[in-house]
Amino acid sequence: MSLTLVDVDQHYCEPQDAFTRYLDPKFSRVIQWAEVRGRKQLLVGEKIVHAGIHPAHEFTPKPGTMSNYFRGGNTEGRSPREIMGEPEPARAEYFDRARRVGVLDAQGIATAVINPQTGLVLEEALKDNPAALYAVFDAYHRWLDEDWGFARDDRIICPAVVTLVDAVLAEKQLQWLLEHEVKVIMFRPGPVVGPWGSRTPADSTYDRFWSMAEEAGVVAAFHVADGNSRKYAEQWGEGESLNFVNLFNKFSSILSLQMERPIFDTIASLIAKGLFDRHPNLKVATIELGSGWVPELLRRLQIVYGQMPQAFAHDPVEQFHEHVWVTPFQEENMARLVSVMRPERILFGSDWPHPEGVAEPTDLLSEFASLSDHDQQLITQQNAKELLALA
Repeated sequence: MSLTLVDVDQHYCEPQDAFTRYLDPKFSRVIQWAEVRGRKQLLVGEKIVHAGIHPAHEFTPKPGTMSNYFRGGNTEGRSPREIMGEPEPARAEYFDRARRVGVLDAQGIATAVINPQTGLVLEEALKDNPAALYAVFDAYHRWLDEDWGFARDDRIICPAVVTLVDAVLAEKQLQWLLEHEVKVIMFRPGPVVGPWGSRTPADSTYDRFWSMAEEAGVVAAFHVADGNSRKYAEQWGEGESLNFVNLFNKFSSILSLQMERPIFDTIASLIAKGLFDRHPNLKVATIELGSGWVPELLRRLQIVYGQMPQAFAHDPVEQFHEHVWVTPFQEENMARLVSVMRPERILFGSDWPHPEGVAEPTDLLSEFASLSDHDQQLITQQNAKELLALA
């Protein structure tokens, strides 16, 4: 199979020592594994962190088993567990880079951005303990660099998981990452929350960090993660049942509290707070957050700019089109998306091997069939190559 596709949304599974192999011993009690009711669970700060149905990744759901569910095809009303069926033993390519390259060859993938799983749920658990949070992330990055590499070649790109909870520690962390050739830094969408309170990631407190990222040409990616969406739900009496694992609460699903709501707010904040005015070469990508939020955000930006143009240094709609790349979900209307945003800013992401993704990355190609050949080539290959500065 010819290697042509660039898939920006694949995932690895972290081994159980991913956070501890290089962890400073003084933080050894911050993160550990324990048997809880017969199942291995991740404890962070002595509390269980909901890191998936099988947190230790000994077993995983089969790829693509939830695809029809997310297309609205669960007419029988089956539960997610019923739809996913029995899990299978985790495949070697989920943990091993060399095995994964072989799978990419079979899938026709020239380059894959392979994203974290458990690494995306830790910030919420440790946001009030910045020293421990950065120690864990530093250890995680050393493991990731050793086992996968951030960008050893153009076949596999692995984002670093970063946080802005402490501006000084964030700059120090980014410097280390840049020295180790990172291409993508990954954030959870939403405000930055720490022991001091909450603020936008576009706050001027972080300007030195963003200048470092801008100068290096790295991509700032936002990926679905355990975050602050519980606060929205709590105001409506729903917070107790909402977490990263429980994506199937009907109220939170209607509001899309894990997906569309936080990324809509985040991109709106980056634009409204002038991040791209101060950092005009910064590149932002949204991954595993869909595109359903895009038309409404562009509508609101256009309306508000018409109401108060004096409040903006630049046209906010044009800033979105210039600085933001979007990865749509398989169930979304690609023709509608292309009608509201530039095809040059749309990326191809399969979410393989997650159950909510597609069974095989090439299964996603049919969703773009209504687009022109030129736009299909942009989305499945060229856009990501240019964004990631691939050869």
